[in-house]
Amino acid sequence: MKIVLIATTDLAFDQRLQRISNSLAAAGFNVLLIGRIKPDSPDFSPNDFKAHRLKTWFWKGKLFYVEFNIRLFFYLLKTQFDVVTANDADTLLAGYFAAKLKGKKLAFDAHEYFSEVPELLDRHGVKKIWQWVENNFIPKVDVAYTPGPSLAKLFSQKYGIQFEVVRNMPWASYQNAVRVNPGTPLKLIYSGAVNLGRGLYELLEAAEGLPVSITVAGSGDIIEELKLYAEGKKVEVEFLGYVQPGQLTALIAKSDVGINLLTTDSLSYQYSLANKFFDYVQAGIPQICVNYPEYRTLNQEFEVALLVQDDVAKIKEAIQKLMHAGVYEKLSQNCVNAAKVWNWNHEQHSLWSCYNNVFKD
Repeated sequence: MKIVLIATTDLAFDQRLQRISNSLAAAGFNVLLIGRIKPDSPDFSPNDFKAHRLKTWFWKGKLFYVEFNIRLFFYLLKTQFDVVTANDADTLLAGYFAAKLKGKKLAFDAHEYFSEVPELLDRHGVKKIWQWVENNFIPKVDVAYTPGPSLAKLFSQKYGIQFEVVRNMPWASYQNAVRVNPGTPLKLIYSGAVNLGRGLYELLEAAEGLPVSITVAGSGDIIEELKLYAEGKKVEVEFLGYVQPGQLTALIAKSDVGINLLTTDSLSYQYSLANKFFDYVQAGIPQICVNYPEYRTLNQEFEVALLVQDDVAKIKEAIQKLMHAGVYEKLSQNCVNAAKVWNWNHEQHSLWSCYNNVFKD
């Protein structure tokens, strides 16, 4: 059986899709992963599955999404597959029409609540277009899954189909990050998109004057503005841009504290369950995390994070708490215990179940 996974991301940096593709290939499926390529994209040549990256004239905005879906649709028409999986609403149109014309199955992986991302809060016209896509095509998919229980419940109720949960967890590594030199500056790391609402301005303010350094592994819409803002703050900040998954894992393991902050009223954020949460846990490092429902539930199972609101004073207080060896070591040990449960070795069984079910129909 052949599965084609489609996304608008640069596949070299997409941890979720790389893990999913490897797991499906390990289960015996013939896997093709399709994404985009930019002029500065690194080489991407996976060993266990095939990949293809589409070139486009446009790189962002409405013209990019229109062009990408058209190119993707025609590429799918000449590609053999048994099921095509649209990753988020921005590939759903191409996936739906290609599957419909070829009489094949359509799967949907909702990484987020796409029409409710912060970038669309004040863009009502564009938001309505994406809501139309979601409302008209999600109910027609054959199988659907999403990274968090809250989103799965919301989507199941809204679209009238069952959404399964496939959480975005890394492979098990069980590292312990007890600090060898507690007197040295605390190394904070943020990994992910550098966009509005990620708490990065608040983090820089909170860290100012404290014995810490900050590494930002990622890029996005506000990267240049954030760099300028950081120049005016008395804190050491290193901007690395996008980092490939293997390098990112090593980078997180060398850090002391992970950062997972969100500072908007976006429904997409409120229901989110970010892969970085589990990346930090697997590396054995405590984290400062936004106090949203999914994270509260997980932190009740294993206390691996200090949960905070989007408040500079509270973020600063959390950083200072983690400078105490007792607090740090307690959370780090909890990470080691949680990592034995929260890992892709276990979670991939939920993925296999989704595709085994769709092929039974």
